[in-house]
Amino acid sequence: MLKFLANKLPNTGMNFAVWDWSKPELYGIVLGMLAKLDLSGTLGIRKSEMLDFIIDVEKGYCATSYHSFYHAVDVVAVLYYMLTDLGVQKYLTNLDCVALLIAGLCHDIGHPGLNNVYQVNAKTELANRYNDQSVLENYSCDLTNELITKHNLFGNVHLCPTENYGFDPEHTDASLRQLIKKTILATDMAFHFGLLVEMDSMFEQACSSEDSEEEFDNSCPASSDGSASSSPISPSPLSSTSSIDSFFTSLPYTNLITLDANQRELLCKVLLHAADLSNTVRPWDISKRWSDLVVEEFFNQGDLEKKNNLPVSPNMDREQAHQCQISLRFGDFVVKPYFEAFAAFLNPAKVFLDTLKSNRLVIIPDDFQETLSMQRSPKHRRIKRSLSGRSYSHHSLLPPCSIEGLYGINGDSDSDDGINDHYRWPTRRKSAGLGISKKHSSINDNYTNNDDERSSSLDHNMIKQISALYGNGSNTEQRVVLAGS
Repeated sequence: MLKFLANKLPNTGMNFAVWDWSKPELYGIVLGMLAKLDLSGTLGIRKSEMLDFIIDVEKGYCATSYHSFYHAVDVVAVLYYMLTDLGVQKYLTNLDCVALLIAGLCHDIGHPGLNNVYQVNAKTELANRYNDQSVLENYSCDLTNELITKHNLFGNVHLCPTENYGFDPEHTDASLRQLIKKTILATDMAFHFGLLVEMDSMFEQACSSEDSEEEFDNSCPASSDGSASSSPISPSPLSSTSSIDSFFTSLPYTNLITLDANQRELLCKVLLHAADLSNTVRPWDISKRWSDLVVEEFFNQGDLEKKNNLPVSPNMDREQAHQCQISLRFGDFVVKPYFEAFAAFLNPAKVFLDTLKSNRLVIIPDDFQETLSMQRSPKHRRIKRSLSGRSYSHHSLLPPCSIEGLYGINGDSDSDDGINDHYRWPTRRKSAGLGISKKHSSINDNYTNNDDERSSSLDHNMIKQISALYGNGSNTEQRVVLAGS
């Protein structure tokens, strides 16, 4: 912890590799992150008491390939990076940060390495306990709540000044627990698309005054030297997009937009879900290591499903699925659209998209990249024929298969017949005043039949596959079940 506080630990940002440290060292690193944010002081407890809590949390994690204490620490590290390096801390209260990092540390506690689909299909005790709803997330919430009570973690929080924390002093304990629970539950992939819509909606609200310079000025207090300042979220007073990037990067982060309690709660959910999805947007060596571990856990579940005569979950049959297909489809369909929206809301988060693009180039060669980008062009059929049968098995993640088989390119038709228009993600329009993407005002207007307006990052064969996994229920948008849930 002392080395972390003294900034003597290398690579604790995007390059943080949890496997380079022993568990006692990870305890200290997590404690150091909390201490640098003064979260133990916010709670009115000693650092030794917070350390006891961290150690107990580690004991609650199972020895799984992926959903382990190492994953929890990695998520906390990404959250810390977003709070500090990306400046998100300025938009949250100290107690929000407490809830966010505790939720990050505990979000998968008790996860047995067998996802919600398995729990429901196997009719486990946990599935019965939580009525098949967000089974593992609810279980993690209960375990987290028990540990908070055991360590009396919030016992002194009512004694701390809370006028700027956004909580009622008489109900701070309950409010913190509720925020932690809601934030953990939002990591269930069943709510991924709903969270994406909410994030866009909050972005719209934050930018609602872009057409009024007066409203913009009123929303931006003067900086310490008396001049107006800006933030990655606030509307830009610039009329040209040419200097947007330098404008955002040259100014210090200041708390210019005051978010209400509901907006801060949503931001906590968005941040934790982003950190939970961040494996594919990390530097390649780290991303590849996490990919190896998640696929190992997937295949272990698939083996058990076969053994118990249960339906084998998508991407979990080691005889059918391949790591490259899993990584590419998850990155294209889930991760990229989410981080595009996140970067539209928080400009510095573009670093994640840049890394995702770099990783994709490592996985597949340039000529294949060009082919995928041209799938919908008039030359699509000729390209498919010219590349038919070529193998890319020499690449680190690619299976020994043809280019058509890798990405589900089949037949001679460019049509997406059979895809429900509801899953065609909204397009974005450029706002010259902001220099960042902004969605149309009406969500219903954005689910369109126009192929040219659909995001090129979406793999519509993957949409079909995921659609087939829906359970019963009228609100299908919130019932998306991905293999990683």
